[in-house]
Amino acid sequence: MADGEGAPSASASANAAGQDSGNKLVIVIVGAGLGGLLAAIGLALDGHRITILEQAASFGEVGAGMRIPPNCFKILRRWGVNTTYLKKTHSNGNRFVRYDNGALLADMPHGVPELDFGGSYLMVHRADYHTVLLERALELGVVIRAGNRVEDYDWDVPAAILQGGETVRGDLVVVADGKATP
Repeated sequence: MADGEGAPSASASANAAGQDSGNKLVIVIVGAGLGGLLAAIGLALDGHRITILEQAASFGEVGAGMRIPPNCFKILRRWGVNTTYLKKTHSNGNRFVRYDNGALLADMPHGVPELDFGGSYLMVHRADYHTVLLERALELGVVIRAGNRVEDYDWDVPAAILQGGETVRGDLVVVADGKATP
């Protein structure tokens, strides 16, 4: 199941994976966006062998600002995702104002999220967040195969079938490629 350097082989048979690794699975994740990377990190921390198939040949700056609420921040910290150097700001609340005159419609302070909820309420850029998740996934030994477009699935195996015909088998296939799903 491994290539000698500890990298998982997504093409290992389902039976061998279950028998040789004490119920640890060979998992194929389709899509290396936020959802695919978060799934990979969580599953890799449980000891499963993860391969991500991503259709993009490289990762670029995509997206805009987003929020990471305290409950998610606590999970990231528990999973060892390093947010130390992530470009971020802390949100202290929300204010809703009228677009035409600036009149305050609602003021919703968060209080002190670290004290109230046990984690920070962060505002980050999606691309920066993606980068720290990608780094953590790679640290955990997740194999990311960029430039691998999935064209079909064989749910009986289970497997993802790539453009060009290669079949990538696993004990489980997680589809996390958003609207690109075939």
